[in-house]
Amino acid sequence: VVVFALRKLPRRRTVRSGLRRGWRGEPAIFHVYHKTLDRLAARGFARRPEETPHEYLARARKQGVAAADALAHLTECYAEARYGDIEVPSEVVLQLRAEAASIGRDS
Repeated sequence: VVVFALRKLPRRRTVRSGLRRGWRGEPAIFHVYHKTLDRLAARGFARRPEETPHEYLARARKQGVAAADALAHLTECYAEARYGDIEVPSEVVLQLRAEAASIGRDS
């Protein structure tokens, strides 16, 4: 009975624009950052469980990941939002999303 009742609860939907909070109520910057990390992991450059975002960035720079400057910008904004509880403006999220497309891609 409980399972049936839970299935009837409305589900939050992911906002496709990425400017508002996603289905978990997380800021859009989180989605951009994690999507970028997923893409890098698929290319063989995954973030290690013990690595902080800044340690991962340092390793990415050392290994010559393409568009490391864009990854640095994304990492800074993500860290401010995640650890500093600072809201990233929607226009910055749009810019980061565009920059993120080049991260880890060979020219």
